[in-house]
Amino acid sequence: MQDALRVTGNLYFAYPAAGLERPPAEGVEFDLSASDIMLRAVLAGRVTLPNLDALRATIAPVTGDAGAAALLAAAAAARRGFALASAHGIDGVVREAIAAVQAAGVCYRDGGRLDDAGVAWLSVNLLAEAMGDVVLDCIGRNESWHVTLWTDVTRRCHPDLVAAPAAFLAFAAWQNDHSPLARVAVERSLQANPAFPLATLMRQILATGFSPDDYRRARGTGS
Repeated sequence: MQDALRVTGNLYFAYPAAGLERPPAEGVEFDLSASDIMLRAVLAGRVTLPNLDALRATIAPVTGDAGAAALLAAAAAARRGFALASAHGIDGVVREAIAAVQAAGVCYRDGGRLDDAGVAWLSVNLLAEAMGDVVLDCIGRNESWHVTLWTDVTRRCHPDLVAAPAAFLAFAAWQNDHSPLARVAVERSLQANPAFPLATLMRQILATGFSPDDYRRARGTGS
């Protein structure tokens, strides 16, 4: 279970999960002008958007020349993938897929950005069935570069391949306490593939309030 919080004026009223101590019933006074919460939000890359459509626009597919380049790169990546499968079988495909995910992680962790060919190759490799757990195991708590990575791939991959990266974006956003972004990412994934398993799971998680710490305990990886 998660705590709930209600704010009225300069008072907040907390409704803690079962078993936790309740704060005063009359609420707790706070002074927003003395808080550094806005500064921390800016430093974390969070911005205030006017509405839900504006949030959806942050993960909308690229268009124009960028969209055309993404399509050409996806076609080249697909040809490369078929050649790899023919030469080395499924084991070779999985090895290359894992390497692509790891390389992308290093790139974005260090402040870099994949080129069109890199995005296309990564998104094609996400089709490998074994990649779901590999990617989820890589996405850590409070590591916002995962959100940057999967936002970029969601925007720049071929539209036919967006279900997987959008679902990984939902997971990464949820892990990094950005539930609104997680919800629109789930929406984008399910628009591409209404039965995509991870997106379906993330929709249920977000609806029930299951927390990232709950998830890690359930997987036996701690909090």
